[in-house]
Amino acid sequence: ACLPTLHELRSIHEYVERRRKAPDGKVNHQFHTDPKAIYVDLSDTNSGFQNFHPMGITHKDDLCGLGDTGGAAEWTRTLFAPQPGFKPMDIYPGYSADFMDQKHLAVVGGSWALHPRIAGRKSFLNWWQKKYLWPWVTFRLVRDIE
Repeated sequence: ACLPTLHELRSIHEYVERRRKAPDGKVNHQFHTDPKAIYVDLSDTNSGFQNFHPMGITHKDDLCGLGDTGGAAEWTRTLFAPQPGFKPMDIYPGYSADFMDQKHLAVVGGSWALHPRIAGRKSFLNWWQKKYLWPWVTFRLVRDIE
């Protein structure tokens, strides 16, 4: 077993989202996109410092374990690297580019310490080094089914 890649973890999250919306939990294998679905509604969850300690961020729905990760972002084994066409913003030159150094791993999702509007953003991506002592991250392990 190992940490998932960024794309594997995002596919898990996509599957969970489709499963929540599908009747009887049955998910078809067709992808769909909805431009209005940028955020997950976390208004009734443990986010935005409602509790000052990690705990499950959700308290309803079947989320395939997404609410059982302590309300923290999730590690991936993918290095935090620029996407094709990436260019640092002139007004924010060192915000993320400085961390694309082959030392930081991509971390997906928000945490219990973020405002629900930010924590619920499906594209939320952060970065941490393995050696950091107190990152607000958790992990799940994946393995091949064969």
